Amino acid sequence: NDTSAANNDVTELTRRIHALMKRSWRVELALIQRTANHVADALAKYAVVQKVDQVEWLIPNDDVKELLKLDYLD
Repeated sequence: NDTSAANNDVTELTRRIHALMKRSWRVELALIQRTANHVADALAKYAVVQKVDQVEWLIPNDDVKELLKLDYLD
């Protein structure tokens, strides 16, 4: 319920997005509802809970496989 921490996170995210957009490349942003991409939503939540910036899996775990099936059927 600490809105100041949440605001700081949003501010930092916005700053990082702006920095990426200033690079010399073409950037397109698209809003995809989390209900349309269960895998991306789950992985983003995983990163926040685990406090990691990057994770690499050679093979998707069973949870991700199930979410892929769910996204495919939607």
